[in-house]
Parts: sequence; C-alpha cells; structure tokens
Amino acid sequence: MTTGKRLKRQGMSELFFASSPDHFAEDAPSEAADEAVREFLRRFPAGGYEFEAETIDGGGLGGVGTLTHVLPALPEIVTPVSDTDDPPVADPKDLVIEWEPVTMRFIGDGPVTIIEYQVILDQVDPLRAQAGVDGDTRRALINVPG
Repeated sequence: MTTGKRLKRQGMSELFFASSPDHFAEDAPSEAADEAVREFLRRFPAGGYEFEAETIDGGGLGGVGTLTHVLPALPEIVTPVSDTDDPPVADPKDLVIEWEPVTMRFIGDGPVTIIEYQVILDQVDPLRAQAGVDGDTRRALINVPG
C-alpha cells in the first residue's frame, strides 16, 4: 500500500483488514460454513507474509507476519441470551457478557489456546446522525485476556 498527500505527511501506525464474518455466524455450524472458511484459507495460504514500510523520516521498516490456519471455534454466549437468532439486545447500563471458554478449532480437530478475545458491541439505537465507516451504528471493540 502506498500513501500520498495528507496521509503520507501524517503517517500510519497500523494497517488492518477484515472481511465480513458472515460465513462464520450465519450458517455455523454447517458444511456450508466450513466450506466458506476453507475457500478463504485457500486464498491465503498458511506461512510467512513479508511487509515493508517507510517511516515519515525516511527510515525503513520490514518484517514477516506469520499466518496460521488455526481458527478458534465460535464462543457459546451464556449471557445475555436471545430468544431469536438475532444478537441479543442488552441494557447498556446493566450489561454483563459471559461465554464458555473456547478450547477447540472451528474446522478440524485439535485444541486452541486463546490469548485474547475481542468483544464487539454495536449501539443501534439511537442511530448516528451521519453514517460513519461502519454505517449508522456505533461500534466498540474491546479486547480482553483469554
């Protein structure tokens, strides 16, 4: 990725990309969900991925990121509960989230060790006056230890 103009002068501290997790949530667990994940993994083989960058002052950075295909299974949410397939709606003033520890892989056999969970909260009411990057909802990402 090459930056220019204002972003080049400002600089970047990190680069992150993600795809929609629908293939995990909508059909999971099912053979259709497993195949969607297998197709994703075929596009991104396990191994080392090199990266290079340049600091604002012209210095060079580089390294190798390692991608594995060890994907943890989805957590079983204990609280809050939903009577439908939709995510539960919770009172933000009295919110407790609990889940069973994730110990197995999404596909295949074998254990996983969770280093960190990421909890994603969406505030859908009231909607934003102006849609942001994630649309009309407000989103909070919270990382908690495994």
